Amino acid sequence: MTTKTNTNVKENKLEVTHSYSSARGVVVGKVFGGGLGYSTARDFTADTLDELKAKVQKAFDLGSLDKDAKFEKLLAAGVVLVDQAFVEIEGRTFTSTGEENFVVGDVDLFNEKVDEGFIFDDLSLDLN
Repeated sequence: MTTKTNTNVKENKLEVTHSYSSARGVVVGKVFGGGLGYSTARDFTADTLDELKAKVQKAFDLGSLDKDAKFEKLLAAGVVLVDQAFVEIEGRTFTSTGEENFVVGDVDLFNEKVDEGFIFDDLSLDLN
């Protein structure tokens, strides 16, 4: 194997910064009086992806993940976590965005409701 060296390339360490947020999400819960319902999830921001996941999980565990606070008990939730990465090269800022699905609670119930169209028909969201 031959290795070529390009003497015109400078080796630079680039500093990449990240911004994490939950972009959109749906919460499934037991509605007061019985039955299942769904609501939009609250949005969060964090400095790291792990911190963002922890905030979503904590809000779910506390029963405060839904924006409407209309559930007797939260059963499942799915949110899209967004990672925006920024790097500056020669005075220009470049941005890259990635998304990750994150489901908490009863994953099987959540997936079942997605498959049935129960969740996304009215909210026009797509977590797949």
